[in-house]
Amino acid sequence: MQKKETIDYKVVNKYVAEVEKARRVIDTKKFSIREAYNRAENTTRGDDHLINLESLSEQDSIDSFVKEFSKSMDSHVNGYYGKAEDIFKRDDLWREYAGFTEGTFYNLIDQLREKTSFENFMANFEDKFKVIEQNALQTPVSVLGKDDGEAVIAYLNNASISNAEVMKLIDVKQLVNPFDMAELINEYLAKDVVSVKFIKDKPYEKK
Repeated sequence: MQKKETIDYKVVNKYVAEVEKARRVIDTKKFSIREAYNRAENTTRGDDHLINLESLSEQDSIDSFVKEFSKSMDSHVNGYYGKAEDIFKRDDLWREYAGFTEGTFYNLIDQLREKTSFENFMANFEDKFKVIEQNALQTPVSVLGKDDGEAVIAYLNNASISNAEVMKLIDVKQLVNPFDMAELINEYLAKDVVSVKFIKDKPYEKK
Protein backbone atom coordinates (compact mmCIF):
# COMPACT_ATOMS: atom_id res chain seq x y z
CA MET A 1 0.00 0.00 0.00
CA GLN A 2 1.41 3.37 -1.06
CA LYS A 3 1.91 5.83 1.76
CA LYS A 4 -0.01 9.09 1.33
CA GLU A 5 2.33 12.03 0.79
CA THR A 6 2.31 14.60 3.59
CA ILE A 7 2.34 18.23 2.48
CA ASP A 8 4.86 20.39 4.34
CA TYR A 9 3.22 23.63 5.53
CA LYS A 10 6.15 25.19 7.38
CA VAL A 11 5.81 28.24 5.15
CA VAL A 12 2.29 28.80 6.50
CA ASN A 13 3.48 28.46 10.09
CA LYS A 14 6.08 31.09 9.27
CA TYR A 15 3.38 33.37 7.83
CA VAL A 16 1.20 32.91 10.95
CA ALA A 17 4.16 33.71 13.20
CA GLU A 18 4.84 36.89 11.18
CA VAL A 19 1.18 37.93 11.46
CA GLU A 20 1.26 37.40 15.23
CA LYS A 21 4.45 39.47 15.43
CA ALA A 22 2.83 42.25 13.36
CA ARG A 23 -0.15 42.29 15.71
CA ARG A 24 2.15 42.60 18.71
CA VAL A 25 3.86 45.54 17.02
CA ILE A 26 0.49 47.21 16.39
CA ASP A 27 -0.66 46.63 19.98
CA THR A 28 2.64 47.99 21.29
CA LYS A 29 2.34 51.14 19.18
CA LYS A 30 -1.24 51.71 20.36
CA PHE A 31 -0.19 51.25 23.98
CA SER A 32 2.79 53.58 23.53
CA ILE A 33 0.59 56.34 22.11
CA ARG A 34 -1.90 55.91 24.93
CA GLU A 35 0.88 55.91 27.53
CA ALA A 36 2.36 59.11 26.06
CA TYR A 37 -1.07 60.76 26.17
CA ASN A 38 -1.60 59.69 29.78
CA ARG A 39 1.75 61.18 30.75
CA ALA A 40 0.80 64.40 28.98
CA GLU A 41 -2.53 64.51 30.84
CA ASN A 42 -0.68 64.26 34.13
CA THR A 43 0.85 67.68 33.48
CA THR A 44 -2.62 69.21 33.92
CA ARG A 45 -3.01 68.01 37.51
CA GLY A 46 -3.75 70.85 39.91
CA ASP A 47 -3.11 71.30 43.63
CA ASP A 48 -5.97 68.85 44.24
CA HIS A 49 -4.01 66.24 42.20
CA LEU A 50 -6.91 65.94 39.73
CA ILE A 51 -6.45 66.10 35.96
CA ASN A 52 -7.81 69.40 34.67
CA LEU A 53 -7.87 69.62 30.87
CA GLU A 54 -9.46 73.06 31.11
CA SER A 55 -5.98 74.29 32.00
CA LEU A 56 -5.12 73.73 28.32
CA SER A 57 -6.77 77.06 27.62
CA GLU A 58 -3.40 78.50 28.75
CA GLN A 59 -0.37 78.41 26.42
CA ASP A 60 2.03 77.31 29.17
CA SER A 61 -0.14 74.27 29.86
CA ILE A 62 -0.23 73.36 26.18
CA ASP A 63 3.55 73.60 25.97
CA SER A 64 3.99 71.36 29.02
CA PHE A 65 1.40 68.90 27.70
CA VAL A 66 3.09 68.56 24.31
CA LYS A 67 6.58 68.44 25.81
CA GLU A 68 5.68 65.50 28.07
CA PHE A 69 3.89 63.69 25.24
CA SER A 70 6.89 64.16 22.97
CA LYS A 71 9.33 62.98 25.62
CA SER A 72 7.40 59.73 26.03
CA MET A 73 6.94 59.22 22.29
CA ASP A 74 10.62 59.83 21.62
CA SER A 75 11.43 57.11 24.13
CA HIS A 76 9.19 54.60 22.34
CA VAL A 77 10.17 55.60 18.81
CA ASN A 78 13.90 55.63 19.60
CA GLY A 79 13.56 52.25 21.30
CA TYR A 80 11.96 50.80 18.15
CA TYR A 81 14.06 52.44 15.42
CA GLY A 82 17.09 53.90 17.17
CA LYS A 83 17.65 57.60 17.82
CA ALA A 84 16.97 59.91 14.87
CA GLU A 85 19.94 61.71 13.35
CA ASP A 86 18.11 65.02 12.97
CA ILE A 87 14.70 66.70 13.31
CA PHE A 88 13.64 65.69 9.79
CA LYS A 89 14.43 62.03 10.39
CA ARG A 90 12.67 62.31 13.76
CA ASP A 91 9.50 63.48 11.99
CA ASP A 92 9.77 60.59 9.53
CA LEU A 93 10.11 58.04 12.34
CA TRP A 94 7.19 59.50 14.30
CA ARG A 95 5.08 59.39 11.13
CA GLU A 96 6.06 55.79 10.45
CA TYR A 97 5.46 54.73 14.06
CA ALA A 98 2.23 56.60 14.83
CA GLY A 99 0.99 58.40 11.72
CA PHE A 100 1.72 61.93 12.91
CA THR A 101 4.58 64.22 13.98
CA GLU A 102 5.21 66.34 17.05
CA GLY A 103 4.23 69.39 15.00
CA THR A 104 0.85 68.00 13.95
CA PHE A 105 0.20 66.88 17.53
CA TYR A 106 1.02 70.36 18.84
CA ASN A 107 -1.27 72.00 16.28
CA LEU A 108 -4.12 69.68 17.24
CA ILE A 109 -3.81 70.32 20.98
CA ASP A 110 -3.50 74.05 20.30
CA GLN A 111 -6.75 73.80 18.33
CA LEU A 112 -8.64 71.58 20.81
CA ARG A 113 -7.30 73.23 23.98
CA GLU A 114 -9.74 72.53 26.86
CA LYS A 115 -11.75 70.22 24.57
CA THR A 116 -8.76 67.89 24.41
CA SER A 117 -9.50 64.23 25.13
CA PHE A 118 -7.92 60.97 24.09
CA GLU A 119 -10.97 60.24 21.94
CA ASN A 120 -10.74 63.59 20.13
CA PHE A 121 -7.02 63.14 19.71
CA MET A 122 -7.28 59.66 18.18
CA ALA A 123 -10.24 60.62 15.99
CA ASN A 124 -7.94 63.01 14.14
CA PHE A 125 -5.26 60.40 13.48
CA GLU A 126 -7.31 57.19 13.32
CA ASP A 127 -7.28 56.92 9.52
CA LYS A 128 -3.52 57.41 9.35
CA PHE A 129 -2.91 54.78 12.01
CA LYS A 130 -5.17 52.35 10.15
CA VAL A 131 -2.83 52.64 7.17
CA ILE A 132 0.10 51.74 9.44
CA GLU A 133 -1.91 48.80 10.79
CA GLN A 134 -2.87 47.56 7.31
CA ASN A 135 0.71 47.82 6.05
CA ALA A 136 2.00 45.89 9.06
CA LEU A 137 -0.49 43.08 8.50
CA GLN A 138 0.21 42.91 4.76
CA THR A 139 3.98 42.66 5.12
CA PRO A 140 3.90 38.93 6.12
CA VAL A 141 2.33 38.11 2.72
CA SER A 142 5.84 38.25 1.25
CA VAL A 143 6.51 34.94 3.01
CA LEU A 144 4.00 33.18 0.72
CA GLY A 145 4.61 32.27 -2.94
CA LYS A 146 2.43 31.28 -5.90
CA ASP A 147 3.23 27.59 -5.32
CA ASP A 148 2.15 27.50 -1.67
CA GLY A 149 -1.56 26.82 -2.26
CA GLU A 150 -1.26 23.15 -1.31
CA ALA A 151 0.62 24.09 1.87
CA VAL A 152 -2.20 26.49 2.83
CA ILE A 153 -4.84 23.78 2.27
CA ALA A 154 -2.78 21.26 4.28
CA TYR A 155 -2.39 23.75 7.13
CA LEU A 156 -6.11 24.52 7.27
CA ASN A 157 -7.06 20.84 7.07
CA ASN A 158 -4.73 20.07 9.95
CA ALA A 159 -5.76 23.13 11.97
CA SER A 160 -9.44 22.19 12.24
CA ILE A 161 -11.53 19.19 11.24
CA SER A 162 -14.32 21.68 10.52
CA ASN A 163 -12.30 23.01 7.59
CA ALA A 164 -11.99 19.65 5.83
CA GLU A 165 -15.24 19.71 3.82
CA VAL A 166 -14.83 23.38 2.94
CA MET A 167 -11.31 22.79 1.61
CA LYS A 168 -12.81 20.38 -0.94
CA LEU A 169 -14.54 23.39 -2.50
CA ILE A 170 -11.18 24.94 -3.37
CA ASP A 171 -9.40 24.43 -6.66
CA VAL A 172 -5.81 24.49 -5.43
CA LYS A 173 -4.55 25.11 -8.97
CA GLN A 174 -6.33 28.46 -8.84
CA LEU A 175 -5.03 29.31 -5.38
CA VAL A 176 -1.90 31.04 -6.67
CA ASN A 177 -2.27 34.60 -5.41
CA PRO A 178 -0.41 35.08 -2.07
CA PHE A 179 -2.95 37.72 -1.02
CA ASP A 180 -5.78 35.19 -1.55
CA MET A 181 -3.81 32.67 0.52
CA ALA A 182 -3.25 35.23 3.27
CA GLU A 183 -6.93 36.19 3.29
CA LEU A 184 -7.89 32.52 3.60
CA ILE A 185 -5.48 31.93 6.50
CA ASN A 186 -6.54 35.15 8.23
CA GLU A 187 -10.19 34.10 8.02
CA TYR A 188 -9.33 30.95 9.95
CA LEU A 189 -7.18 32.83 12.47
CA ALA A 190 -10.04 35.26 13.13
CA LYS A 191 -12.89 32.76 13.35
CA ASP A 192 -11.27 29.34 14.00
CA VAL A 193 -13.00 28.00 10.89
CA VAL A 194 -13.37 28.76 7.18
CA SER A 195 -17.01 28.79 6.09
CA VAL A 196 -18.59 27.75 2.80
CA LYS A 197 -19.93 31.30 2.52
CA PHE A 198 -16.40 32.70 2.68
CA ILE A 199 -15.25 30.52 -0.26
CA LYS A 200 -18.26 31.51 -2.39
CA ASP A 201 -17.29 33.44 -5.54
CA LYS A 202 -13.59 33.49 -4.68
CA PRO A 203 -11.28 33.09 -7.72
CA TYR A 204 -10.18 29.71 -6.35
CA GLU A 205 -13.68 28.29 -5.79
CA LYS A 206 -14.25 25.03 -7.73
CA LYS A 207 -16.65 25.60 -10.63
